[in-house]
Amino acid sequence: MAGRGRPSSSVPADVAGELAGAAGVELASGEDEDTAGNRREGLGALLGIATGLLFGLSAALTKAVGDQVTDGLLTPLTNWHLYALIAVGYASMTLSQLSLQTGMLAPAIATSMAFDPIASVILGTTLLEESLHTTTAGAVAALAALAAALGGLVVLSRGQQDQPPGKGNVAAAATA
Repeated sequence: MAGRGRPSSSVPADVAGELAGAAGVELASGEDEDTAGNRREGLGALLGIATGLLFGLSAALTKAVGDQVTDGLLTPLTNWHLYALIAVGYASMTLSQLSLQTGMLAPAIATSMAFDPIASVILGTTLLEESLHTTTAGAVAALAALAAALGGLVVLSRGQQDQPPGKGNVAAAATA
């Protein structure tokens, strides 16, 4: 089964324009190709960040709903966690699709993948009272892994700019 590349969508840029107008911020008009590419890349990254944060929230809500099932199979239906999970799940998938439709896959996916575990750890330790590590070696290893993930995020985000059309850069291939 062969996949086909699609050109980037104008929907995310249209949404960004509407949000900017509501906030009273003027976005560049009559932009050249470099400016448009930078906007798509930045928009993809910002939507990816929002997606990752919502994915982390979905994980916390899933744990809450799962814990409620142990009290009875129908118990989740009587609590707000299930309904919040449905709403957050819908919102996160919508933002995920918008981030991918910008055509700048590397920043969109990298930021989403980086912010999901960050949000999950923060929510798990603060709201769910989970613990990370009790040993110094475990904490150092976790911080080293976080630094490696963030470094990879930077490399992935910058790597797509240097990629020629037809080598995975959907936006560049669509405009070439």
